[in-house]
Amino acid sequence: MFLSLRNIKFIMKHLTWLEIDLDAIAHNFHAVRERAGKGVAVMGVVKADAYGHGAPEVAEVLEANGADFLGVATLDEAIQLRNYGISIPILILGGTLPWQARDIVAYNITPAVFCSDTLKTLSYEARRAGKQIKVHLKIETGMGRYGLFPDDSLELAREIVSMPNLVLEGAFTHFSTAGTDREYLHKQWHWFNHAVREIKNLGIQIPYTHVATSAVLIDHPDMKLNLVRPGLMLYGLYPNPSMKGKVDLQPALSFKARIVHVKKLLKPLGISYDKTHQAFPGDVIATLAAGYADGYSRFLSNRGKVLIKGEEFSVVGRICMDSMMVFMGKVRQAKPGDVAVIVGRQGEKEISVDDIAKLVGTINYEIVSLLGKRHRKVFKRSGKIKEVRTLRDPGFIGRIQIKGG
Repeated sequence: MFLSLRNIKFIMKHLTWLEIDLDAIAHNFHAVRERAGKGVAVMGVVKADAYGHGAPEVAEVLEANGADFLGVATLDEAIQLRNYGISIPILILGGTLPWQARDIVAYNITPAVFCSDTLKTLSYEARRAGKQIKVHLKIETGMGRYGLFPDDSLELAREIVSMPNLVLEGAFTHFSTAGTDREYLHKQWHWFNHAVREIKNLGIQIPYTHVATSAVLIDHPDMKLNLVRPGLMLYGLYPNPSMKGKVDLQPALSFKARIVHVKKLLKPLGISYDKTHQAFPGDVIATLAAGYADGYSRFLSNRGKVLIKGEEFSVVGRICMDSMMVFMGKVRQAKPGDVAVIVGRQGEKEISVDDIAKLVGTINYEIVSLLGKRHRKVFKRSGKIKEVRTLRDPGFIGRIQIKGG
């Protein structure tokens, strides 16, 4: 028997959960590696809990499959990975402040830098610890978020190399219109390369330069430079529907919830808040234990679909905080405890993250990030459940190892 009784009980007691296919993550990483080509380093972006997929577990798969770097948004995310045992280089893509320097040094993290005050504190803490800390210079080319404009970047590059305990390992920028405005994309590309050339003309070496996120790697592989940093691709999703099929990716996330109540109406009834759906005698309504607090947007009220027993059914009424109602026709086809697939495949049918994003009017990035906030995560390898993340302490990730596979 593959699952222990303890783990069966762990899974069964929860009414909603995410299933993460770690084999799909590995497949997608190798698709990225092939797309990047020989001699190009790969940074797997695992910020926001790996886009809701579980950063420690995803990072472990990426490290085992040969990722060169990991990318996160915050120092806390980087420390979580170090505490989990991840040893490969981790770049903080977002901002850091001077008082975070001691932890950056203690945990051997690589920060993005664009502030002289932070540099000075990093240098002091690195010297104090007897370490050399690698940094990546963030250059502003038109995103308007983080980074220094090219002329200011030259001065900061000079400052970095003047500090004996700091190493300028990389320089990067972020494109704001990689999947939409090619003309502006090429302007950013030109501004970044010009800035890098100016820095190198000063005799300053930059081992890694990088601009290629998933959208760039798929649609503009000529801009990959010598390091790429895909995020969304790793999770089997495409930044833009027009990119589908250009790289073979496998969705890694499924979202499931149990039916907690089924009723066949004896008289007309308005369903949920504001009675936006009118049900009639004989209608069968099933209540699922998932709502907008679980990342299933209220905008899906009277619009969403779920899969139950391999068939598609409509969400009716307003989505509640912790539940939603589904119209199952006139015949009672399900019972409490049955599993509904909200995202993923059941039988021959599938509801994708992109389907939901289109209905909500947003991007798939947002959908998976929101889904990952509340749920227990069940991790699968070789089609079998291998690990279950526990939530005893949000700051600590424990694993239940399951023998037999």
